[in-house]
Amino acid sequence: MTPPRLVVALSLAGLLAAACGERKRPGPPTITLEAPPGNVVTSPDTFLVGVHASDDNGLDSIIVSFLTDIRGIDAFEKLDYTDQLILTVPADHAVGEVLEIIGVARDLTGEVASTSVSVTIVDTGAVQR
Repeated sequence: MTPPRLVVALSLAGLLAAACGERKRPGPPTITLEAPPGNVVTSPDTFLVGVHASDDNGLDSIIVSFLTDIRGIDAFEKLDYTDQLILTVPADHAVGEVLEIIGVARDLTGEVASTSVSVTIVDTGAVQR
């Protein structure tokens, strides 16, 4: 090889090596749920739950379920999603009862992650907003 071609070949080899370095592999998304302060609610009640999901490959969808309420969130192609949902506790739940909020995130590669958080029904005098 002549010197200019050798320089070009070495430069291309260097660029290829740099491009093939460490890169993130597809993995499942992350999802977190943030319950109300103290993880307590009353019955009846409405409360906010924070939802955060992320994925380096892009999110497809998020589902949050609480009792019979199932919320589908279209997060198509977003790398990061944050929002708050208003959830409702009906009047028929007793003090001390523990209720679960479930969150599921799916990314564009089809991988799924889930999490849950619980809230406890307390007497109306025990909740400070």
